[in-house]
Amino acid sequence: MPLYELAALGAATCWALSSLISAGPAGHLGAPAFNRLRQIFVAVLLGVYVGVTGNWQQLNAQNIAPILLSATSPVIILPLIWLRTGQRPARGAWGGALIVIVGMALIFTQ
Repeated sequence: MPLYELAALGAATCWALSSLISAGPAGHLGAPAFNRLRQIFVAVLLGVYVGVTGNWQQLNAQNIAPILLSATSPVIILPLIWLRTGQRPARGAWGGALIVIVGMALIFTQ
């Protein structure tokens, strides 16, 4: 499986897991407001990637690092949810965030 397919699969998995983890705060904010906030956050990450690399049409091995960093969006969303709703995310959510951080560290040190 090519690296870009693995990156897309990883991003989709993180997106799905962030949906499961954030069910409580999403219920507090309301699904449309929460999804709008999440979509804006992802659009900003994509905009930063395009702005930094200047590359929109194709990806190569040199540009894969910013995409891998986008896998950390659930980690970044956790404190934002906490600040916005005042509800502390569950321990499992923080455990998942720790797994993402360790996984990213393993990827970048290899």
